[in-house]
Amino acid sequence: SPRTRAVLVGNLPYNLSGPILGWIFASARRWQPVVVMLQLEVARRLVASPATRDFGPLAIARALHFDAAKRFNIRPGSFKPPPTVDSAIVELRPVARPPVRWKDTAGFMNFARALFGQRRKTIRNNIRQNTGLDTVLTERLLVLAGVNGRLRGEQLTWSNLEHLFQAYGTVAASGK
Repeated sequence: SPRTRAVLVGNLPYNLSGPILGWIFASARRWQPVVVMLQLEVARRLVASPATRDFGPLAIARALHFDAAKRFNIRPGSFKPPPTVDSAIVELRPVARPPVRWKDTAGFMNFARALFGQRRKTIRNNIRQNTGLDTVLTERLLVLAGVNGRLRGEQLTWSNLEHLFQAYGTVAASGK
């Protein structure tokens, strides 16, 4: 039945965790809950909150579908043979209300990835380099969104992301 959800539990292969998480997000309505073991670095990026060092496209994509909590870390010595990285268990539960909601989720995610294109660059530079907008249109977008272009992607809040994407739609439609 469409109301029945299955529990999903797994040890995600570290080199395939991105595509598998993408599939989990795309089929989010099927799962309640999801419990996975991941490389610790990926787990941190998956559960990150806005305005934190690990915040980025993975946390944004996850937040559109799931709330997340890192439950505990697992040291390499827990395995035979031991891997070269630490791991973590993460629990994902379907989100009642996503922090941002767009009909064009794919467009929103493409724009979010553009904001984080090069993590050390400001959002001003990332927008200009990754969206096809020139300097004038980039500045118009930032003013319209009311967001400081000197911020880096990991410093953004949900409100910033929402305003930036909304302004991007307006500026891109009028400027291209």
